[in-house]
Amino acid sequence: MISLLKEVFSNAIFIKPTLTLSQWSNTYRVLSQESSALFGKFQALSYQIEPMNAISNPDIREVVLMWGAQLGKSEILNNTIGYYIHQNPSPILFLLPSEDMAEDYSKRRLAPMFRDTPELNQLINYYQSRKF
Repeated sequence: MISLLKEVFSNAIFIKPTLTLSQWSNTYRVLSQESSALFGKFQALSYQIEPMNAISNPDIREVVLMWGAQLGKSEILNNTIGYYIHQNPSPILFLLPSEDMAEDYSKRRLAPMFRDTPELNQLINYYQSRKF
């Protein structure tokens, strides 16, 4: 029990640098081969940077995008989930129209991101392995 407390405390006092969502994405995010033709290290496109930074700005409550299809909105959402898991753990509610669509998205998009982004993989596996 004492070793678990030491481990939790040592992880809690580690201070992460404050990053914007676009900085976090370009630093840590890895695109999975199953979900992206451009798999490997994520590199934000110029038009994705401003909306991602708005999402991570605590003074902005709503971000609305009017973009065409297949322009990276899903990756912005995935980056947002990864960012908050790693940088600012907090409750996240991500809704899709049906349970089947949610399960499919979770398996096809989120699970590969959690597996292939080392910082997310480490955090998720760490907490899944603990018995609290």
